[in-house]
Amino acid sequence: MIGADDLADLYDPDEFGCELQLVEQGQQARPCRGMWSQPAKGGRLYRTGIDPNGANLRTRADQRHLQIANADMPASWKPPTKVVADGAEWSITAAEPLGRLRTLLTLVPWGDRDAPAGDRSWQVSS
Repeated sequence: MIGADDLADLYDPDEFGCELQLVEQGQQARPCRGMWSQPAKGGRLYRTGIDPNGANLRTRADQRHLQIANADMPASWKPPTKVVADGAEWSITAAEPLGRLRTLLTLVPWGDRDAPAGDRSWQVSS
């Protein structure tokens, strides 16, 4: 049976893994390892009578999935918890358990959540 000590091989940067840092508010950044990927889901769902290739709109949200060991999971991952990996900063938006040893993090690019949403000089105030 796979145990927590076997994750070291999966998360090894020379194999499948990556080095990262978890930055929680008010605490020092702590290094850990993870693996970029989301486990494949089995099967596809189609609506009856609809051609599955009928609408080939190719879009995706600017998000990534990262697996980490449960032991490395931040106690409070709500924003402003930051993940720094591969030279980019990410914010955790969701954390789902993957069995008894791993957690799947859904990440979006980090940004100042209190900043205004862009240039609004075109708006005329009344």
